[in-house]
Parts: sequence; C-alpha cells; structure tokens
Amino acid sequence: MSPDLLWEITLGSWLTAALLILVRLLLGRRIGPKWMARLWLLLALRLLPIQLLPIPVVPLQSPVSLLRYAPDLETASAYLAAGTGTAEGWVPVPTHSGSWPVLRTIWLIGIGAVLLIHLILYLTARLKLRSFPPCRDLETEREYLRLHQYCHPGFNPQLVRGNQGMLGGFFHPTLVIPADRLGKWAAPIMLHEMMHYRAGDIWFSLLFRLLCALYWFNPVLWLCFWLMCRDEELACDERVLDSGLVSPAD
Repeated sequence: MSPDLLWEITLGSWLTAALLILVRLLLGRRIGPKWMARLWLLLALRLLPIQLLPIPVVPLQSPVSLLRYAPDLETASAYLAAGTGTAEGWVPVPTHSGSWPVLRTIWLIGIGAVLLIHLILYLTARLKLRSFPPCRDLETEREYLRLHQYCHPGFNPQLVRGNQGMLGGFFHPTLVIPADRLGKWAAPIMLHEMMHYRAGDIWFSLLFRLLCALYWFNPVLWLCFWLMCRDEELACDERVLDSGLVSPAD
C-alpha cells in the first residue's frame, strides 16, 4: 500500500466516523440501536483497501462529498517542491518519500503486534472456555431448546457454566451460562447471546479487529470500535425484547 493511498483511506475514515458519531448523537434514539449498530458497516467499507483488489473498481463521485475539500497529495508535493509553502484554502500534507520505507516498517511491525495480541487473547479465551464445566441442568437445557427454535438453525453451541454470560468461538461456539442462573432465569441471557450469533456480530467484530490491526495508528477507529460494541449490546437487548420470548422485567 502506498503512502498516498494510506493517507486517503485514513482521512476518509475520519470524515465517515465524524458523520456516524454525529448521527449517533442526534438521531440514535430515533433510528434505534439495531440500525445504529449496522451503520458502522459504512466505516468498515470505507477502510477496506478496495483499490488493491485485482478487479476493476469504478470510483464513486458525489458533488457533496467531503473529500472534495481534502488535501491532494500530488498538489501538496508540487507546492512544497516549488517552495511556495501552502496552497490556497488548505494546508498541504508533506510527503517524505525517503522516510516511507522506515514508516512502512514501523506500520508493518504494528500490524503484526496487534494481530499477535488478538491471537493471544483469542487462544487464552478458548482455553478458559474449555475449562468451564458443561451445563447439565435439565430445566436450563429445556429453556435453551425452547429458545433455539427461534434463532439461527445452524447455531449448535456447547452449553457450559461460568461466572458470566458470553458467547465465544467462531466455528465451534460455546455458550456460557452463569452458574447462578437456572431454568427460566437463564433464558434472557441465553437469548441475548443467541441474538449475537443470529445478527452475525461475531464476524462483524472480527472484521473490525482486523481493520484495527491494519490501521492501528488511527485512534478514531479504536473509538468507533468501542462505540460499535456498545451499540451491538444494546441492539441485542432490543431484539430480545422484540422477540416476546422472555419477560421484559427479566
């Protein structure tokens, strides 16, 4: 990836993130958590380096695009080379082609470090999930079967007991049920985690984690990832309430 493309994608993500955060603040209650959680997909699409794909990509042009006012790197370099300082209307971004190999090395090391951290956390979580005892409570299993028919048919997790409700694993999911929740009292927690799987939140979060590794230097992306996780939790709560399968009080 060239420095020009990296800067273009990063700048575009800032503008997209600012727009989404503004929508979240002004219209979040009107559009609801479910729609807000999926609006973050626009930011993920903006961060995908589609220019590197071996397929013809037609750039979308819009007269209202904020990128029309973004600094152009070629123009900025021309102004700097001519010694004119700044271009009218904006401050150019200096390009240091000689330092790019060093910066690229730092960038690649950062990507590897973040991916390694994610891998360690994933393996640690898998080991912890395997240490949990299986759920053998018949009443809780009956509640699970009652709820399962309303969820994704391919969802067949291993039921275990732990200290808090959670869903882990991509290909072989594990559903953790709090040890102090039995029967109908475990239903809201189980249904909440099932809704995560039904909505594809696991894969959506994986996509954002990979993007955070690719653009680890972008603090705006990490902030948006945190906001997206919060919106996903609220969206799952809303799906649970809309299902009518459990009591809103529970």
